[in-house]
Amino acid sequence: MSDEWHYAQGDQRCGPVSQDQLRRLLGAGQIGPDDLVWKAGMRDWSPARDVKGLVTEAAPDDYAPRSSAPARRSGPPRRSRRREEEGMSTGAKVAIIGSSLALGIGLIVVVVVVIINSSGSSTSNNPKAGFNLDKKVILGGGGQLLVVNPGNPAIANDQLTQMDGRGAIGKIHKVYTFEGKQGKTYQIDLHSKAFDAYLYLKDDADITLMQNDDNGVSLDSRIVFTVPRTGTYKILATSLGGGSIGPFTLTVQEVGAWK
Repeated sequence: MSDEWHYAQGDQRCGPVSQDQLRRLLGAGQIGPDDLVWKAGMRDWSPARDVKGLVTEAAPDDYAPRSSAPARRSGPPRRSRRREEEGMSTGAKVAIIGSSLALGIGLIVVVVVVIINSSGSSTSNNPKAGFNLDKKVILGGGGQLLVVNPGNPAIANDQLTQMDGRGAIGKIHKVYTFEGKQGKTYQIDLHSKAFDAYLYLKDDADITLMQNDDNGVSLDSRIVFTVPRTGTYKILATSLGGGSIGPFTLTVQEVGAWK
């Protein structure tokens, strides 16, 4: 049987040492009688006092308080205690996760509110929402679609701004469309106190059919047009110089047959 012994002090495993060395450690008090010892051939670690031939041969008075001298780690593995989790505590991690979730939810709420407000301002608060008697506004591909019925003119109260595009005509303008019926005559009037009004009328192929500066009475612009074929027609409301901005009123009405 091997004469190499191992002993344990706290979580440290020390050895190997000879049996004589182990006895001297016991006698010097560096190992206590309740400390565990082990050598090859033993089933498990046992207190030194339970191992025959170790403690009995050492004088009881020799057991002094154990010194704090370091010892080498060695010996076969023994069931170790559970190691504490490194890093932040569970409470700290939960607090960080909770704060992140709250921030994310807050951002989502802000985005939803902005979208709702934007949608509301583009409809109910839009000054263009007054094109006919039932205040119906329909968006067309070429601009705002004006609903024109006999005896019910479409009226748009709007304004030119620096944010409006210039497009192919090279002028700041707003675009509107209306559905013209073949053989019907329509009168288009652009009135403004802020600038010299100017009108363009185009077909669905973007070909200019008519344009007008003055209506003959004032600086307002007027186009009277008889539709050659049913389709969508485009109105460009702008100024004579093309760079002016300000409020205006655009009126489109069917004339002649209904009077």
